[in-house]
Amino acid sequence: MVRFAWIGRPVEVRAVAGRAQSLADHRVIAVHSRHTPERILIDPAHHDGPSMDTVTSPPPLGRMGRKLETIAASRPEQRALDLCAAPGGDAPITSKATTETVDLDATRQPLGLLGLVHAAEQLDTLISATVKHDTTPHRLVDQLLDAELDRREEHRLQTSLRLPARSPART
Repeated sequence: MVRFAWIGRPVEVRAVAGRAQSLADHRVIAVHSRHTPERILIDPAHHDGPSMDTVTSPPPLGRMGRKLETIAASRPEQRALDLCAAPGGDAPITSKATTETVDLDATRQPLGLLGLVHAAEQLDTLISATVKHDTTPHRLVDQLLDAELDRREEHRLQTSLRLPARSPART
């Protein structure tokens, strides 16, 4: 937001009509537009200049700086899609997953074999909600596990209410 020379010094940032101003020593030291599609602002001029007594000039932006400039130059909506498509991204279940025929019995059977009977019972409902609401795959797994744990806790409570209270053992 400001030149490197202001590192470690008090700077005030004000949002005014259509722009953001950085002020220091009772004067405007930087101005940037607001409400633009950009989410990343890299102003190479903020990195230029000689070192000072209190602050060393930063190294040139180099390869990482060029990569950031490329990202900043791309359309913001495209950047979000790229992040979701990246390995480990948080992409919702869409496209191919919603157009293929899915055999839920092939999924339900291993759940039952693992003892996750309640999750297997909820599979149809949760898959439908996942597709309808464009939920992420890990959220679907969370919901299946929550359904299993909730039913197990409910069963535990019902069982404990049915058992007679035991008298304390005498020693």
